[in-house]
Amino acid sequence: MKAQQYKAQAGITIIPGTRVAITVPVTYNGTDPQCTAKVTCYVYVGQLLSGHGKLIETIVGVDQVYAPGETKNLQFFHTTTLESDARRDVGFAIDYWDKNTGATKSGPISSGSERDDVFYVQPVTYSFAIDQPVVAQA
Repeated sequence: MKAQQYKAQAGITIIPGTRVAITVPVTYNGTDPQCTAKVTCYVYVGQLLSGHGKLIETIVGVDQVYAPGETKNLQFFHTTTLESDARRDVGFAIDYWDKNTGATKSGPISSGSERDDVFYVQPVTYSFAIDQPVVAQA
């Protein structure tokens, strides 16, 4: 049975064991006419203070070839787990092939590489209410 997929959005609450799709737009602003880059997604337990808590999962993307100004929407799949805190933070890193040096480098990310409280994971809860019964002659 295939798990239902959710797009991770701030404020959404998901039950443990749910497969989610984390979609992030990545824009290449360099001058190399064909830049090969790989994005890695990190899923963390969130915390009350700024910054992230424990790393839950590292999801390594595949190589993508970018042209200057091109944006690609990359997807990373994660199955949620119950942790000590319901908040989930998501971070990203970019590695690219530098033609000037012939080496792989970590790319600068101009708009920040981590987002706090992207989604929440909480167990299913059950609650019932029984109102005043009504009695009538049958």
